[in-house]
Amino acid sequence: MSDAELVTPDFWDGDLLAKVDAYGEGLFGHEAYPAPSSLYRLTREGAPRLYFAKNPVRTYPSVTSVLHATCPTSPHLVDWIAAHGKRRAEYLRDERAAYGTCMHELFSKYLREGEFDLSHMDSWVDTYAKVNALVYDTGYWPANLKQDLVGFAGYCVRYNVRPVGIEVPLADDVLGYAGCLDLVCVMDTAKKKNILAYNDWKSNRKYFTDEQEIQVNAYKALWNANYPHAPITDVYLYGPKDWDEGSRERCRVKNCTASRLANAFPGLMAQFNLRDPERKTLLELDGLLTRGVDPDNLVKYSKVEDVIERTIQHEDIPQATHHEAPDEE
Repeated sequence: MSDAELVTPDFWDGDLLAKVDAYGEGLFGHEAYPAPSSLYRLTREGAPRLYFAKNPVRTYPSVTSVLHATCPTSPHLVDWIAAHGKRRAEYLRDERAAYGTCMHELFSKYLREGEFDLSHMDSWVDTYAKVNALVYDTGYWPANLKQDLVGFAGYCVRYNVRPVGIEVPLADDVLGYAGCLDLVCVMDTAKKKNILAYNDWKSNRKYFTDEQEIQVNAYKALWNANYPHAPITDVYLYGPKDWDEGSRERCRVKNCTASRLANAFPGLMAQFNLRDPERKTLLELDGLLTRGVDPDNLVKYSKVEDVIERTIQHEDIPQATHHEAPDEE
């Protein structure tokens, strides 16, 4: 199994992107924007959460790894762990992350194909669980995913959402970090038409966090560094919600464009680099153990960059077959 995977967009519409400028006005006649350059994600167990580019090798921490290293634990998460106990909370956290990844896949499929038969949801979830070797009880997933997808479809109609890129991997040498953007799209609001916006999908049904507001604005800066002539102007957190027969509000949306935390990430990035100026080393144990012979010569700590160099020299890096698990509480 490879220690890395190639990450490419689920969907890319360079023609649509070429028609949008900072004011949301059509720039017809421009050539289509090419999809982002190849980016890779390190998948080796025990390795830090990072992306890398080749020729030459350049490594980038992910936005989420920087946030985890520099932000305090959310009070919501503290209360949640206290209510469930540590071991149970860890299981539920991982299960919710798996559900969130599944929801991302479903939203992407719907946007790419333009339709989804809700009567097939049970079989779709069963297939998804088998392909991804899920060990969780997914019995309740189809009913919840139906609500999630119907709410998202209504949101797309209400705001005339037209996808430019879905699950778009980006990195920037100056900013020094990388990430995968859920949905970059052209959309309408009550006040503005044809804006280029970023939508980050969260599967939590109850709340958004300060950390997530920082995250979406970090992705905005990352996109704008890569596409300065077609910048994102608005950023949103999107989440499903529980609803009933009398409810017309079937999703949660928060505009984070003017968030008080919009410019917080560069400071967190500086803290991250100060605390971890060099990438961590990875433990490698290889060779023949022989009784009576000191095994210390088999213990080796290698720099992440060295592991990556060996990976790209000796392996064909496979295409990613799943999205990076989103962070859920």
